[in-house]
Amino acid sequence: MLSIKVTKVIPLDHLRLLVFFENDVNKIFDVAALMEECPEFEILRDPALFQLVKVEPGGYGISWTDELDCSEGELWENGVEIPLTAADFARYANYEMMHIKKAS
Repeated sequence: MLSIKVTKVIPLDHLRLLVFFENDVNKIFDVAALMEECPEFEILRDPALFQLVKVEPGGYGISWTDELDCSEGELWENGVEIPLTAADFARYANYEMMHIKKAS
């Protein structure tokens, strides 16, 4: 399977993730669909936990906790490629600003 690394992940509404890949492709990944196959992901219905998503070192996937993660292959194969909407871009910009403020 082709391995395209994740560069950034942004939590969206309705248990969706905006995933950025190293080849400049953006995809929406529906975590609710993953919950149907893997009940251990049900814990992500907690909005506070869902917001903790981060890219794993090296871009090999994403994780919320040490035990709860998703590979770059899963995200690539089951994500839906999208152009960024204005609302998604605004959420991305706000997300980046929050992280810049936390770092300073």
